[in-house]
Amino acid sequence: MKVTIDPLPSQFLRAKKLFNRRFSPRATRFKFVQDGFDQGRLYYLNSFTTLAHSQVGQYPLVNRNFVQDFHEVGNFVFRTARRTGSNFLASLGVFFIILNRFDISGAYPKWKVFTFIKFYMPSELNRRQFSTLALTAGANYLLAPFHSYELSKSCVAPGKRVGIIGLDTSHSVAFTNELNNATPKPDWLGYRVVAAYPKGSSDIESSVKRIPGYTDEVKKMGVQIVSSVEELLAKVDVVLLETNDGRLHREQALKIFAAGKPVFIDKPLAASLSDIVFLMEAAKKGKVPLFSASSVRYMNGIAGIDKAQVVGADTYSPAVLEKTHPDLFWYGIHGVEVLFAVMGTSCQSVVRLNTPNTDVVTGIWTDGRVGTFRGTRTGKHTYGGTVFTNGGTVTLGPYGGYNPLLKEIIQFFETGVSPVDLNETLEIYIFMEAADESKRKGGASVRIDSVLKQARK
Repeated sequence: MKVTIDPLPSQFLRAKKLFNRRFSPRATRFKFVQDGFDQGRLYYLNSFTTLAHSQVGQYPLVNRNFVQDFHEVGNFVFRTARRTGSNFLASLGVFFIILNRFDISGAYPKWKVFTFIKFYMPSELNRRQFSTLALTAGANYLLAPFHSYELSKSCVAPGKRVGIIGLDTSHSVAFTNELNNATPKPDWLGYRVVAAYPKGSSDIESSVKRIPGYTDEVKKMGVQIVSSVEELLAKVDVVLLETNDGRLHREQALKIFAAGKPVFIDKPLAASLSDIVFLMEAAKKGKVPLFSASSVRYMNGIAGIDKAQVVGADTYSPAVLEKTHPDLFWYGIHGVEVLFAVMGTSCQSVVRLNTPNTDVVTGIWTDGRVGTFRGTRTGKHTYGGTVFTNGGTVTLGPYGGYNPLLKEIIQFFETGVSPVDLNETLEIYIFMEAADESKRKGGASVRIDSVLKQARK
């Protein structure tokens, strides 16, 4: 379990008082801040990071009792720092260097961390070097909000700069929080969000009202806010197209394709089947890697399913409606994607039963198998399903959040190969469009091929 550490307010107050007392003249304070930025990068990111990783950085720190460990390590570092002639701010810097460099959730013996601080550092760094390292690191920690973007740029390896288009969805904040974390997971492979274009929907109220708050949140995580898609594309290597409003995806995605950037397009891929067909053909023509999926596709239980053994499935998810999009594109896609994740492609026809509060969509596959999706608009919103196999039934769930999808996105950025075949993604949207056509026809059966033919016109 990852632990987020918030320093005690008294520690910050003491450090700030010391900072202001030592550097009270404005010119000196300004110069110190600038020097702190540069030297903090040099010492903290290069010298100490290399030193720590070469010695013990590959092991985690024990955490049988986090509170006890926190105070024990903190007190030890403070005492050691004082013995070298460092002041409180320097001690604070060393403390957070240690906490940022070691995983607080594993089983690494604390004595090795103590030994490293007590014996190795003083022997390798003289008093002046140690004080400079600790002081600039401490200052940089306190001043991080003012230079986090510059710091983030210097940390990102070539090819791993991520740009986000659309800050009108919680997905943008969730992905940024993971990738830009002070101690990111190894699964993220060094990818980091460096820039974001906030523009999302202009008329979907639930989306519009989120933009200011989400913009502030990602800025605090070191993300530069830009004024256009073009400006973003000049700063990044890969793109997360997160705009909640699928009507904007065609215009935005074409700019990404023209720049040749690999792109993950969050659901819905677009707001019409014809736009989805167009975007897939444009990506193929431009040889631009494209991936789109719902995070619910990676809920617990799906990875262990052998599709060759599946004889049928029932899935469910919320199916809240949004008047600007086809009925199931907006939210029902979550449960529909799960259905295809376990059943595979080759659905032949669709029938939809619709009431104001519920949708039940039944698909018949070419081999005679039957799969159903239930979309709910009342009661508690949950995700799951039952898969019927030759060996028995499998219950899907619970939903595990965004990280399993993010892991697939990062692998996609690395390889340029979509983990979900685009033909399957296309069939998911054809299924949902056929469900809308069935509703328009009073619940009549609608063939998949007729819907695709109409979209290609």
